[in-house]
Amino acid sequence: NTNKADVEDVTSKFNWGTSINYKAVRIGKMVIFRATCTAKTTEPMNFAIINAPALVPVTWTQLNAYTDSGDDFDKRAIAFVTENKVMARTYAGYNTTQPEALTGNVIVNGSWIIN
Repeated sequence: NTNKADVEDVTSKFNWGTSINYKAVRIGKMVIFRATCTAKTTEPMNFAIINAPALVPVTWTQLNAYTDSGDDFDKRAIAFVTENKVMARTYAGYNTTQPEALTGNVIVNGSWIIN
């Protein structure tokens, strides 16, 4: 039971950096997020910045992440939101901590709780 006044499109309150296909909605005390990170690097990818302090998560939160390329099928992608950053990281496989840049993009979605 959510009052329509308690639902807000907050897409414009992010700096989307290296993102495409992005959207963010606040429903009460929760932000629902989706974006595709197009960066390809072995370093942690800070691909979206939250510009509104009210949308910052109460704690570090893991998000769903997966590759959009069949060539990267055996690679691992992770994503999380912490402070005002949405970040992704990619690895050579599921049984290694060896960073590896993917050939495709990383699709990220999930939600986090706000104050």
